[in-house]
Amino acid sequence: MTKSGSALLFFLVKAAITISLIVVIFMKIDFSVLARHLDGGGAVYLFFGTLLLAINVLVVAARWWLLLRRLGVEALSLGYAMAGTYASVFVGQATPGAIGADAVRGWLCYGRGVALRTIIMSLVTDRLLALLGLVGVSLAVWYWQFDAAGRSVGVQIAILAAALAAGAAFALWLMPALTDRLAERWVRLRKVHELVAIFRFTALSRAGAAGLLLSGIVVALTVNAVILFAHGFGVALASSVAYLVVPIAILFSSLPISIGGWGVREASLSYGLVLFGLRPDDAALLGLALGIGLLLASLPGGIVMLMLGGQARPALHRAGGGLID
Repeated sequence: MTKSGSALLFFLVKAAITISLIVVIFMKIDFSVLARHLDGGGAVYLFFGTLLLAINVLVVAARWWLLLRRLGVEALSLGYAMAGTYASVFVGQATPGAIGADAVRGWLCYGRGVALRTIIMSLVTDRLLALLGLVGVSLAVWYWQFDAAGRSVGVQIAILAAALAAGAAFALWLMPALTDRLAERWVRLRKVHELVAIFRFTALSRAGAAGLLLSGIVVALTVNAVILFAHGFGVALASSVAYLVVPIAILFSSLPISIGGWGVREASLSYGLVLFGLRPDDAALLGLALGIGLLLASLPGGIVMLMLGGQARPALHRAGGGLID
């Protein structure tokens, strides 16, 4: 099978996973009950929940911009970083996991003359801080709400946190020393060591600390959006449960096994809420509401894509070595 054929098959498998999970979720929702909940008051809650998700994009952009500034990038303003992040979130709705969204941010950054390794390190650090924020919030809530979470859930969260902490420690302390030693023997590994050193320089800084704080804010805004959706639909959802389940659902949605996280995000959120006693139809409804809210919050990115369309030209010019007029 050719490379293009394999890519098409991989895309079709992800699309099948996405569609199958969404169909299952739709089958669990009683739309007659949903219609009765969507009165004027409920619509207000849904609007403000979606607004929180839209604000989230700006917080993510600020986190990324701080990391770029730490790396000495002066060519990108905060406003441009926000516009680029909105565009990336919009494109990310139709691409696997977080890959497509990061590719858009990187491409627009590349068009402004930023070095490729700097772009890669800013995006890698940004993703790591996002993961640390997810697990950190989950751990804090589990610690304070141990009885509500239960021992089995707590053990799973603890294992996930330990694995992430071990990975972060390896990347920040052990890997730089290891690649430095190896680079002394193999010249080809010098580039790898440079990337690792840049990553450590970025993560262990005030910008990294601020980015971690912003990651926690992103999680809090997303969780509160789901809580507002629950109020809008008349679903009784405890804040402690939402803070435990929603971050894990977001984490699963970042896996590149579906289109834009669709299906996986909704199914994992629905499943987690059912474990804490919500009715399956209510849990499915909140899962679907989160997905639709994220989609609506990303729509301004479509306008941004049209406005930034010209930025693709300088990026192509650089990539093609000046062959594109």
